[in-house]
Amino acid sequence: MDDAREMTKKLEIVRYRLEMDGPWELLDLSYFGRQYVQVYSLLYVLHVSADLDEFDDRVHHTFNAFPWRGGWSAVGFYESLRRAVPKSHQPNVVAISYRSPGYIDLALILSVALSIKWTVGIMCDTIDRIVATYKGLYQIASDRKILRRDVRQVKDLDPDDIKFAHDASAMLLRQMGLQDLHGIIDQNTQNPIATLKIVFSLHRRLRDLAKLQQTNKMNF
Repeated sequence: MDDAREMTKKLEIVRYRLEMDGPWELLDLSYFGRQYVQVYSLLYVLHVSADLDEFDDRVHHTFNAFPWRGGWSAVGFYESLRRAVPKSHQPNVVAISYRSPGYIDLALILSVALSIKWTVGIMCDTIDRIVATYKGLYQIASDRKILRRDVRQVKDLDPDDIKFAHDASAMLLRQMGLQDLHGIIDQNTQNPIATLKIVFSLHRRLRDLAKLQQTNKMNF
């Protein structure tokens, strides 16, 4: 019974308000919507669908289907995650009021929205440190030629590269307040190089959402 109540709480759909301010262009809305849905879909899959057995095969396939050698892998990855989220659980616009201040009301899973709010807040508070960490780790990964590798063909990687990838993804997730995701992502990829590239991609999207909050355009 307690497990059922906990699952019901995780799947609670609410009307959730994001506060807007300042001037917005049409492309700003498109950009925000894409980043938010991608982060939401990943966090939903990792936090919610892990408790739903029927998602296991689809999620595992998504985490292992892409080479992560270019931008198209990220596009395919996040689109596959979005499709894995039931339509009724995807963020849907309920109302928009464009004024100063204004708002966007979304119908979504509360626990996922609060996770985004929490992480964006951490990013805003320590953005310079987190971005510096990301840039440093990204440069090391580039120097080691890890970023060029097809993650599906990493059996011949140096053990030091594998250790670096594991430690780097753990460090970046910890700084973003998402350290609990490391083991879940690793469990799905079973590949520390793939995990690192996914964590890098998540950082970039959360960084962009944090910049919207720092400039007072959006309050999550």
